[in-house]
Amino acid sequence: MSRMDSGLGMVKLAEFREMVSASVVPLDISAIQEDTFMGSVKAHDVGRINFFLIQAAPHAVHRTEELIAASHSQKIKVTLLLYGQAVLKQDGRTAFFNQGDIAIYDTSRPYQLFFPVPSKILVLMVPREDWSMPIAVLDDLTAITLTKERALSSVVTAFFQELAKNFDALNTRTGSQLAEMSVAILRPIILAAAEDVGYSLDGKAQLVRSAKKFIDAHLDDPHLNPSAIAKAHFISLRQLYSAFSESDLSVAATIKQRRLDRAHVMINDQTCDDLSIGAIAARCGLPDAAYFSRAFKKRFGVSPRQARNGR
Repeated sequence: MSRMDSGLGMVKLAEFREMVSASVVPLDISAIQEDTFMGSVKAHDVGRINFFLIQAAPHAVHRTEELIAASHSQKIKVTLLLYGQAVLKQDGRTAFFNQGDIAIYDTSRPYQLFFPVPSKILVLMVPREDWSMPIAVLDDLTAITLTKERALSSVVTAFFQELAKNFDALNTRTGSQLAEMSVAILRPIILAAAEDVGYSLDGKAQLVRSAKKFIDAHLDDPHLNPSAIAKAHFISLRQLYSAFSESDLSVAATIKQRRLDRAHVMINDQTCDDLSIGAIAARCGLPDAAYFSRAFKKRFGVSPRQARNGR
């Protein structure tokens, strides 16, 4: 028997899909039984944090590459399952969670959610930069149940269960305080989970790894530089340079090499033949054609055009 609350404005599948895509992020939603499907969405925006209370009959959710390209979002979603069951897939991992479990996923990459029974969830959507922790921590924890047998998990779950019961309190003068508390109370659980998967916040190697992932994700930005990387990781330039001091390349040299390597791959990729060499260079953050050609030849021994013609 469905445990849906009639007071949340239940709607049919088409309207539910439209409501979720408009208020959360664009999603492909399908139902096991479309004719009888009913669902609802309540939302409160508190500063930069979005809160959602969603309940629905059994359904599946897909965040596809096409939907991401159409409406890019750099936010982390945290979901508490208030009742029901759910399966989350992202980044090659799968999380199975039941009532009281919490999991995170990233709106900037594809994911799938499946609710095999009627379910109700509380969702927080927070910009990546607002977590005040290295990006790699969050990347390593997508589709992992955060509250499984971890200290303070019962406290965190209880807090969000009460928040769900008093959801409209987010729309009062105390809303901003509740939003700040929500992120603050999640940080210890996230950091504990990060340690469980082998992430060391103090390790230079982990910082270098995180910086390289950030570089790869922003190669198309011609303004990508050490300062931008340090800012994204909430560290000083000195700390960033110190982390790279034991690497073969400096931060700047790493950026340059990875730009050139990406360009080399694209030039040799037949699916990129419709792009000019200049366009490829620009997509790799190297808009100066003359500089790109010289740097490319120095690294690979041939000019970009010779590399394309010699495939």
